Amino acid sequence: MVYKRSVLPRSWTMSAALAGALAAVPPAWAQQHGLTFDPPSPSSDDVVVVTVQQQGVCRVWNDGVQVMPSTDAYSGTVKFSGHTLPGPCTAGLAEALATQRVVLGRLPTSRFVRAGFVVSGIADGMTVFEGGVYVNSFPVPAVVQLTPALPSTVDETFLGSIPLVYACMASAGPPVVSGFTVTVPMGSLPIDPCPPFNGGIPFDLGVLAAGSYEVVDPAGDALGFFDVAAPASVLSLHQGRFGVQVLRPSGGTAATVALGELSGYFWFYNGSDIEILIKILDRRAVNGHFWVFVASLTDQPFTLTVTDRSSCAGTKCATRVYTGVAGVNRNFIDTAAFSGGAP
Repeated sequence: MVYKRSVLPRSWTMSAALAGALAAVPPAWAQQHGLTFDPPSPSSDDVVVVTVQQQGVCRVWNDGVQVMPSTDAYSGTVKFSGHTLPGPCTAGLAEALATQRVVLGRLPTSRFVRAGFVVSGIADGMTVFEGGVYVNSFPVPAVVQLTPALPSTVDETFLGSIPLVYACMASAGPPVVSGFTVTVPMGSLPIDPCPPFNGGIPFDLGVLAAGSYEVVDPAGDALGFFDVAAPASVLSLHQGRFGVQVLRPSGGTAATVALGELSGYFWFYNGSDIEILIKILDRRAVNGHFWVFVASLTDQPFTLTVTDRSSCAGTKCATRVYTGVAGVNRNFIDTAAFSGGAP
C-alpha cells in the first residue's frame, strides 16, 4: 500500500530566503533548468539525490556539495557546484549533459522532527537555480500499524502507531472515524527539547465496515492507509489451483488470510489469534507431487480440506483431508499430496 498524498502539510510555504533567491534568478535560467529530489520526502536516514535537468548548455555538476544546517535547526542550505565546459557546446554534448544526478548525502534535522533545506546549484560564480526539500528526522511509515494487521469486518481494530510528522507534535486524543476517514487529533508537546519519535499509543477503532480507510491529521493530510475486508472462508493458493477450507465441529468455517500464492493462515475467534498455518510447495520436479505443510497452533478439533481444482471432473475433485482432534496439537507434512501437470 502506498501514500495517495504527501505526508507533509499542504500549508507548507516557500521561505523568504528561497522566494528571494528564486526572484533573483533570470527567467531564462528558470526556464532552462529544473531539479527533482529522490526520495521526494526523505528522512535524515536517507541519502538524498537531486536530479538536474538542463537544456542547451554544456555544464557539469561535479564540483562538490556543501551542507550547512542553520542555527535554529528548523532549516538549512545545500549548495552543489558545477562549471561550464570549455570549447564549443555542440547539440550532442548538450543533450548528453541534459540530465545529471548529484548525491547530496544525508541531510541533518537536529532535534526537530522536520527541517526545510534550500538547495542551490551554483556554477561559474552565479546561482543557476534553487529548490526546496523537507527532511523528516525519522522514516515516515508507508502505512499505519494495526492490530490485527489485516482487520476484517468482525475484528475489534486497534490503531497501534501514529506517525509524528510535525515538529514536537503528538496524538492528542482518540481518533474519530467518519465514513472511511480516521482523523487523529494532534497537539503540541509542552517540552523543550522535543522528545524523540517513539510511535504512539493504541486506540480502539471498534468494528469497521469493509472498505479502504485513510488516516489523516486535523488538516486532512494523509498519515497512512489500511483496508478492511469481510473474512474469507476459502484460501486460494497457486493462482487458484488449490482451495483450502477449515471446518469446525462446533459449526461454521474458519476465516482465512492469504500470505501469498504459497501460504496462508486460518483463525477462529479474531484475526489476531492465528490457529492454523498452511503452505503448499510445488515439488513435482523432485518426486512428481505438491507438498502440503500444515502447522497447528491449537488443540481444538478441526478438519482441513485441500481441493485440487485443476483435477475436477464435474463435481468430483481430488482432495486431501487433515484432521485435528480435541485436546491434541497436530501438524502435518504430506510430500505426496497432489500430482499432475508439468512442473
